[in-house]
Amino acid sequence: MNEYIIIIPTYNESENISQLISSIQLPNCDLLFIDDNSPDGTSNHVKSHPKYNKNIYLIERKNKNGYASACKEGMQFALKKKYKYIVQMDADLSHSGDDLNKLIKLSTSQDLVIGSRYIPGGKTTGWGFSRVMLSKIANLFSKFYLRQKINDLTSGFRVYNSKILNNVNLKKLQSEGYGFLVEILYNISKITKDIEEVPIHFNDRKFGQSKMSFKIIIEAVKLVLFLPFKN
Repeated sequence: MNEYIIIIPTYNESENISQLISSIQLPNCDLLFIDDNSPDGTSNHVKSHPKYNKNIYLIERKNKNGYASACKEGMQFALKKKYKYIVQMDADLSHSGDDLNKLIKLSTSQDLVIGSRYIPGGKTTGWGFSRVMLSKIANLFSKFYLRQKINDLTSGFRVYNSKILNNVNLKKLQSEGYGFLVEILYNISKITKDIEEVPIHFNDRKFGQSKMSFKIIIEAVKLVLFLPFKN
């Protein structure tokens, strides 16, 4: 069995699947897509790939249960199958194969590696000024409020050592959207200090629609405010 598995939540990402798979050139890595019953046939695109059920796998869900739920289900699958390293990345091509290789190289010496837009060498392309500033301010506030050393707490591009995830109670994580990224990082930071950021170039999606919404932002803000008071 391969050491690495990449978990990729999907909803209406059929236009990106083939290019995403082609961009990942890692010999010791499996891919796991978790699809929320995409109306555009995303799951069919995964199943039609020649490597399906060889090193590409799929969890088809009957309902749109959301990003956090998909990540947790993928992580639970990976831990059950005893993968050594668990990669988390997006399906919309915003995360590159080149940057993935950089994260992988550092993963053997760290418990968590985060692809960061907000350290020297990192950058974002395709976002408007207001969205970039909103993201930077939210991350800066979260960093100091939660007393973290990490600059990009909301990056969804990560490599976890399974030993660390085995010490996190995934079922207790309550966030439903992208606030999940802050919540799981906060929990891991209480267990280990071996967390490192790697600069990445984040490219906004070319195809499909963004899953970000005002509701998700408000949910994430509430989560950050009350996170230190949770058990």
